Amino acid sequence: MNINSRRALLVVALAVVPALLVLQDNAIAAPAPALVRFHLALSKSEPAANDTLASPKAIRLWFTETVKVAQTGIQVTGPDKKLVPTTAITIAADAKSPAVAEIMQMLKAGVYTVDWKTMADDGHPSKGTFRFTVGAKKAAR
Repeated sequence: MNINSRRALLVVALAVVPALLVLQDNAIAAPAPALVRFHLALSKSEPAANDTLASPKAIRLWFTETVKVAQTGIQVTGPDKKLVPTTAITIAADAKSPAVAEIMQMLKAGVYTVDWKTMADDGHPSKGTFRFTVGAKKAAR
């Protein structure tokens, strides 16, 4: 291979390799948002995960898709590891309405765990867990 052929090969390599790296990075990064966009996920909760608040009256969960009420469940476990009594879940007809489970007693101070499960209209199940604390908020420093 003569010097001109080597230079031409180097020029091509310098042009192609960065382009391939960009394509590779985009190919790796692109599927994650696509998966999030096409699968059911929890988008918001009240109380929020890791929040500290007074005893809430209900657990409200918003999802990225419409869910099936019959396949939706919310369990709240207290600091004593006992289940907190809640009402059956309700979801208003509005697609943007949360799944709601009313809490049937005042909660004592401590850390509570919310375990939830549901199913999208297309049949994809989803579940998750988050915690919140009942008690006084700490003052900001």
